[in-house]
Amino acid sequence: PRSTLFPYTTLFRSASPFMDVLGTLFGILSGFLYLALAIVILAAIGISFIPAYAYTDLLPLPTLSLVTRVLVVLTVLFAAMTASSASQACHAAARGKGAQ
Repeated sequence: PRSTLFPYTTLFRSASPFMDVLGTLFGILSGFLYLALAIVILAAIGISFIPAYAYTDLLPLPTLSLVTRVLVVLTVLFAAMTASSASQACHAAARGKGAQ
């Protein structure tokens, strides 16, 4: 019956602008994360061409293994994909389509 669904449809209609703004914020976040991903990839490639003795005096960091570099790249990629997916889900919920 229509009377039992009315409170829920009103609730979701009033949340629509909030979900739209939240989706936009997640979209901006995913854009920054994809930019960070590009920077991380370039840094991971670039640091492998610099010999360790050239930067150990400047940056007292332990040398990074290849596995560590790959895991950092994959972590940033996963975060960017998650933010992008959350953005799409929020925009879909704001338009009443539900999560797809």
